[in-house]
Amino acid sequence: MTALATCTPAVRAPTPDAAPDAAQDVAAEVPPECAALAAQALGQIAVDFYRWDGAGAARQAFDWPLDSRCGRLRTSAAWLRVEGDGASRTLVVDPSSLASGLHRAELELIDDRAGASVLARVGVRLRVLRAPRAGAARRVLVVGYDGARPDAVQAARTPILDFLLERAAFTFDARTQLAGPTVSAPGWMSTFTGVDPSRHRVVANGEYGARVAEHRTFVARAIDAGRSAVVSTSWEEVTTSIVERDLVIERQYGLDPFAARWLAGRLRASEAQLFFQHLNDPDAAGHSTGFSAANPAYIRAIESCDANLGVLVDGVLSRPTIADEDWLFVLTTDHGGSGTVHGPLDDDNRRIWFVAAGASLAREPLGEGVSHMDTAPTVLRWLGVTIEPSWGLQGVARVR
Repeated sequence: MTALATCTPAVRAPTPDAAPDAAQDVAAEVPPECAALAAQALGQIAVDFYRWDGAGAARQAFDWPLDSRCGRLRTSAAWLRVEGDGASRTLVVDPSSLASGLHRAELELIDDRAGASVLARVGVRLRVLRAPRAGAARRVLVVGYDGARPDAVQAARTPILDFLLERAAFTFDARTQLAGPTVSAPGWMSTFTGVDPSRHRVVANGEYGARVAEHRTFVARAIDAGRSAVVSTSWEEVTTSIVERDLVIERQYGLDPFAARWLAGRLRASEAQLFFQHLNDPDAAGHSTGFSAANPAYIRAIESCDANLGVLVDGVLSRPTIADEDWLFVLTTDHGGSGTVHGPLDDDNRRIWFVAAGASLAREPLGEGVSHMDTAPTVLRWLGVTIEPSWGLQGVARVR
């Protein structure tokens, strides 16, 4: 993720026990433009870095138009350093000594002549995910992007998804369920149950009377096997009608940013093994302005999902037990779209994407035959839930 920081000059107060004239003399030794120039220079720096185990140090060059009269650069952590002493410097972010987690540090311009006061600073965040020890506790975060066409996902700026793809089994040429229109209820029901609408019998939004209850969701199967779950959604039917109502689980419903922040809080603190987040912005943008990779509003909606994905990943990395856990991140969608609608069983509507990522995995492009119905067996296998033949799952587990 390459969001730029907005740096502000740090205010320097006179040393408390210095006489007023002496303080003015010290301040006069530092060119007045130093703080402003330093803030501008530090504003070039990318403040967010993501590194998998073994990825090595990240390096970023930046211009430094100040000389030694303005002070010296200082970092607050050993994993962050600056190389070079001329007009161009290099920021080095080295995760080699760090455990999995979210790490923070600061890069500062220091004036030693005024009590090591700070003239300007920028904060840097480093996310590290390392392969855990054998037998580490397994957990899963599933994120569903409603109505996100794969070509638009590939066209959008998605730094968090791009990071996950470095250690993922994935495809941008998967397909939806075979029967039933490509709308949300059949799509998400097939994602959750691992079977086609011809079996679970949900074929329209808001119509669940014909649902075949024996085709339980992966949330219910996990609960049946003694796991616990947290579900957060931006489309209420997922919470109230698709995920079984009688399950004793934590549930929340709200618009995308609220729902993601809420689940991030539970990711930081909950002992559950399974977490699910539904995000609705792409579907809403597609219906209002068009399901198209050429539509800027639709692309922005997908990029907002990536920002919310970053909030969720930070929740995982902020867990106090993250170093002893093995996390799987599963991402998919329920359907594509064309124009401002979806529903037909054509390629614009049925072509979707599927990602299963984690520190224990290698990058593996998947071949033909992938479906969002693979979500259920993938999640259950990762959690060590025995998949019974009697369940009749049509999806395939894509990781072990």
